[in-house]
Amino acid sequence: LKLQFLYFIACPNTMLKTAAAAAAICTVSGLHVLPERMRGGKLAELVPSWKEVDTAADSEIYTAPLDHFNSSVIGTIPVRYWVDKSCWKEGGPVFVEMGGEGAAGPSSCGTREKAHNAAKVSVEHRYYGKSIPQVAEPLSVEYLKYLSVEQNAADTAAIMNIVKKELDSSGNLKGFAFGGSYSGATCAWFRQKYPTVVAGCISSSGVVHAIHNYTEYDATIAKAISHPDPTCPSRLRNATLAFERAFSKGDGDRIKKMFNASNLIGTKLGDSDFFYALADAPASLDQYGNKAALCSYLSKIPTSASDDQLIENYNGLIESHFGNKFTSNCFYDSECLKTTTKGPPTGVGNRQWRWQKCSELGYLQTSPEVGSLRSTKYLNISALSEQCDYVFGIPVEQQLDAINNFNSKHWDVLQKEATNIMFLDFSDDPWQKASVTSGSDSLPFCMTTCDGCGHCGAGAGIHAEKCDREADARIQQWLQDE
Repeated sequence: LKLQFLYFIACPNTMLKTAAAAAAICTVSGLHVLPERMRGGKLAELVPSWKEVDTAADSEIYTAPLDHFNSSVIGTIPVRYWVDKSCWKEGGPVFVEMGGEGAAGPSSCGTREKAHNAAKVSVEHRYYGKSIPQVAEPLSVEYLKYLSVEQNAADTAAIMNIVKKELDSSGNLKGFAFGGSYSGATCAWFRQKYPTVVAGCISSSGVVHAIHNYTEYDATIAKAISHPDPTCPSRLRNATLAFERAFSKGDGDRIKKMFNASNLIGTKLGDSDFFYALADAPASLDQYGNKAALCSYLSKIPTSASDDQLIENYNGLIESHFGNKFTSNCFYDSECLKTTTKGPPTGVGNRQWRWQKCSELGYLQTSPEVGSLRSTKYLNISALSEQCDYVFGIPVEQQLDAINNFNSKHWDVLQKEATNIMFLDFSDDPWQKASVTSGSDSLPFCMTTCDGCGHCGAGAGIHAEKCDREADARIQQWLQDE
């Protein structure tokens, strides 16, 4: 799923018995809830336990085919994974932490592994971190076509089978999957596709519904930040309008310089890129359980403030909470996304994740027609679809076809046929509408509700204990039933 985008979060070890434990935001294989570009200011202090583990730690390597489903395709890709056997006892299950859209690392045995005598496996998603094709330009479109949900699931199934056979020559050990955000979705799709490999999945904020024009992201934030301060949404809208008015008067370049985003001056999509960064900052404060900090900062100036005052205050909001390099990050720069052909060995894979959004998942965080917090001029579906075409040569018709095909194979089938997947969602999370919204006995659902209950439980504290206990019960039940 901060996504934007979804950021990869899984929580198999957090029992949430105390507020402090709950505040230790879920992690996935070394990439924590807070993306690197957001670690330059106060948000990194407000979100506990975000620091990365050692992604360079010794790993196992699974040499995967570039294409699991077409043997005529020549080439392989090294997929890293880590195994902790310290809690495993003979006959115990294998728990797998699904890889997400960033570099991974080892994840050690925790409370749940101890309770079930389980081995712990962490998998790095293909095309992220160091799990990259060993060619000159691995992130060219020629090779990115082998980056998909189904290829990742096939990698994970192969790794799980390898680990099971290493632990028990019969290979008949039970498995269980965990994930959050995008990796929460891959957890669910993995259980759906490979039910004999894992007995179930706990999916935290799992974005299992691919949506092209995802206006609900903005709408959910507007609802969330209206409580307890009902003036907060209008303050944010007024700031957005101030930027739009300034750009319409030809003042855009000066403002980009003010925000240290000179890299976006004169580029084809530079204005939309800039407004995307502007929108992502306050959205992320809500997403990561800190809407109070957002609303407090916006209220520092009166509602009668001038456009210049609104813009200056917004600059202070971003610099104080994200640092002064936030808006210049490659994540918000279409030119950087277009020309990057090699991925970083750590952190989020900017170009790779955008490819996945454009090629099969959508999740384009667009402006609603009514009441939008973000710019309706620069962040509408036409503008964000254009980026996919500009960066990857994927026109909007192809984007829509790909998403419809993906949903027919995954979202539709999941709702009708999948079993033993528990979905955990949170009341202030802007990604909740891309997850399930109700449950059944085979696909149980638990919503944690509180002021500040963000993505994957960020900010939820002790409020998440009830759903976590329900998840523990499901793990026990499904491991016994299989």
